[in-house]
Amino acid sequence: MPRDLSTTAQSGLAGTTRRVVDLVSISSQDGTALFVIGTDSSVSALNFTNCDTNLTFDSVTYNANLGYIGHSEISETVNANNEKVSLSLTGVDLRNAEAILNANFVGAKVVIRKAIIDADYTITTSKVYEVFEGFVNTFSLSANQDTADFQLECGGPFSA
Repeated sequence: MPRDLSTTAQSGLAGTTRRVVDLVSISSQDGTALFVIGTDSSVSALNFTNCDTNLTFDSVTYNANLGYIGHSEISETVNANNEKVSLSLTGVDLRNAEAILNANFVGAKVVIRKAIIDADYTITTSKVYEVFEGFVNTFSLSANQDTADFQLECGGPFSA
């Protein structure tokens, strides 16, 4: 069954040159921020991109350079399945480790979108599509002297 993508998105994906990036949002079940990141408290929402610059879509800024490097493979099927996805963040500032460990990540909502961006980093609604929506099942944090690596294990609606 084909994904219901806009004609613009289909054309963008079929092009010989294209740039597809992730737009990842993590929020508590009630929609509040889980914790504040950044030493200056300038980033309060957990919205990440693996682009080399911050991106704005639908009035939300997705932050680059906060450690998000990607996610595991996402497979789609027409059948109900227990879909699982891992999110990886690396180089997380240790000053945030306490906030991360005290946050209520289990059960937090995770939405992953793909965006086809133009050369000037603009994003149009017709070039963004959702590839995963689910919840955090578990997480792990491993640290060295300066930074930490953070792994979120997420499941789809049938994983609960």
